[in-house]
Amino acid sequence: MSLGMAFRPFIAYDAVESFDTSLLLDKRRAWWDKFRYTVSSGGWWEQEFRLSHNPGMKAWVQQLPESVRRSWRQILDRFYTEFCRSTESPVERYLRLKEESRETPRTFLGRLNAAATKANVDYHSASRTPPLGAADM
Repeated sequence: MSLGMAFRPFIAYDAVESFDTSLLLDKRRAWWDKFRYTVSSGGWWEQEFRLSHNPGMKAWVQQLPESVRRSWRQILDRFYTEFCRSTESPVERYLRLKEESRETPRTFLGRLNAAATKANVDYHSASRTPPLGAADM
């Protein structure tokens, strides 16, 4: 007869730094990924989510409807929707895209084309605008 035991490591609440709503979107998503990994490793619950973060987060959780607060899954879904999703349209993201310092031009062009596709921008057709003063000729 064999008895199986599940071992869950203790992970302190301060293993993940407090969430800062003023961070850029990519930093908020990185925080979210670390938090999700820590939650799944440590077996945390919604109470720990409330207690382990800054007062603003506690207030945010408390303002949620009771039906949402009863479900850990719904709290996480709401949090992700509110803080980790972009509010920009795909076109705005496409127009703001810049080449990163360690990125090759080819890699940037690939990212730019992918963003154009998501924004429904037709980058295949070569539309040329006439040079300045060409209308006067």
